[in-house]
Amino acid sequence: MARGAGQPLGRPQRDAPMMIHPRLARLALRAPFLFFLTVGLGLLGSLAAVGQGFATGHALAEVLTGGTAEELLWVFAVVVGLILSRSILLWTQSVVAALLGGTIKLRMRREMYGRLLDLGHGYTTSLRSGEVQATLSDGLEHLDPYVSKYLPQAVVALVVPLTVVVYLATIDLSIGGVVLAGALFIAFGPRVWQRTLGKAGERHWASWTTVASRFVEGLLGMITLKAFNASRRFGRQLRDEAVRLYLATRHLLVVSLASHIVIGVTHSGGLAAAGLVGAFRFTQGDLSAAELLVVLFLANEAFRPLTELAQYWHQGYMGTSAANGIFAIVDAEEVLHDTLAREGAGAAPAVAGGAPTVRFEGVSYRYPGATQDAVDGIDVEIAGGRTLAIVGRSGSGKTTLISLLLRAFDPTAGRITIDGAEVRSLPPRDYRTYFAYVSQDVYLFHGTVADNLRLARESASDEELIRAARDAGVHEFVAGLPDGYETMVGERGVRLSGGERQRVAIARAFLKDAPVLVLDEPTSSLDGENERHVRDSLLRLMKGRATVVISHRLSAVDFADEVVMLDAGRVVERGAPEDLLQEDGRFAALARAQVVSA
Repeated sequence: MARGAGQPLGRPQRDAPMMIHPRLARLALRAPFLFFLTVGLGLLGSLAAVGQGFATGHALAEVLTGGTAEELLWVFAVVVGLILSRSILLWTQSVVAALLGGTIKLRMRREMYGRLLDLGHGYTTSLRSGEVQATLSDGLEHLDPYVSKYLPQAVVALVVPLTVVVYLATIDLSIGGVVLAGALFIAFGPRVWQRTLGKAGERHWASWTTVASRFVEGLLGMITLKAFNASRRFGRQLRDEAVRLYLATRHLLVVSLASHIVIGVTHSGGLAAAGLVGAFRFTQGDLSAAELLVVLFLANEAFRPLTELAQYWHQGYMGTSAANGIFAIVDAEEVLHDTLAREGAGAAPAVAGGAPTVRFEGVSYRYPGATQDAVDGIDVEIAGGRTLAIVGRSGSGKTTLISLLLRAFDPTAGRITIDGAEVRSLPPRDYRTYFAYVSQDVYLFHGTVADNLRLARESASDEELIRAARDAGVHEFVAGLPDGYETMVGERGVRLSGGERQRVAIARAFLKDAPVLVLDEPTSSLDGENERHVRDSLLRLMKGRATVVISHRLSAVDFADEVVMLDAGRVVERGAPEDLLQEDGRFAALARAQVVSA
């Protein structure tokens, strides 16, 4: 079931030891070569650091014990070589890690975009646009340090300290025990405040997405805010949300820095403790000078990978907070259930010439969380070559019926068939090729007029665009624009008037040339003269096709073969327009009301 409106995207997921998010770990393994190459380079870099510490300790021991210049020069060359090698390894690791993070983000963006497109607006209407935008952009960016740095470092932090501790234990068991205790505290001590840090991260991410949502809403609704002189009031609300984000960020930083300080103190204290124990063992003659110096250098290399792991954790923790929203989209339950298509039962027939017949057979639909059906027991037929008009007052179920027809979601009872086959037998993408749709709320994308027309048919030629525009009565207008069909319309077609956007949408429907037309208030934004032109064009387009028209205007439905009157989700009247006008029922009352208002 789709997530309800206003609910946050996703639930927190408990992390495993060393704070490994299992699903993010599996996500990193989608690029196994890059992941293990990053790990391998990290291990080699740590090995070079261990070798550097070992060689430096022996070099200092040679100085203290009076070694020859030749011996010192040889050790010095080894140290310099290890330093250069480690620098090259770390640089290479950074490059590979960046490739790993970029690869994972690219794949996840493709998967999430594809998932949202598959789920359709039956799912996305329950989401806030700004929240989705924050998850798709900022959320995925926050995954980068966790996937490309923290997870590879977790492997290094598991292997290197354990190896160093075992080696130090062979030198002196008590020193190995001290270093092991410090390493264990750095690795697992943060789990003591992980719950607090987790709650702080989730609160910060929730505030972040809320601010993003409010900001997007403000941009989209700017005209309304100005018209009602509410922009300052909205600005104060946005400021309050920004303050909450600031407080959440400050709290997250306080908790994060506190843990950072504790880890830093443990690192320093562990080194000091190992040094003191080593010095004591040296004074007792149980350690040589070289071994003591090696202990001091290698103890740091036992702690360093774990301290770096903690640093990467604080960089990537926002990624684990955002992951809940990311996987909520990936795991969202299908709004449409094409089980018949997957089972290969009742495949929908291909339309070979002429329009198909679409039937609603006892169709009901109840929105999630609602207590009654939006439409109840609908039985209608949309036959090829005929026009069905659906009328009714606001809230009567017209939009729900059209959404069911276009498979934004499936009925909760009854079924919809196309030429006798249930529509669930056809994947939604294939099913929707039967339909051309013109809505009352026209959406044009940022791009040219031609780009928006070719949404209907990408391969359409310029001549076909012009023909469709002529049929819709919009060619003269488009040709008069500064760049003609290459004129940018702006986001949501903001550079065009409402009527102009409507006619571009009608031209788009002409271009698709689908066997079933769905017209939702197709002439609502047109003046009288343009409405007559478009009406003539629509009548030509409807010929031989199945057409559904939703409209409150009698002029837009009087040419229908059948009118269905809805009230409270049920069919209360049906028949030819002229017959219903003579019956003095609800349709006739609606007609008289329009005449009076006119």
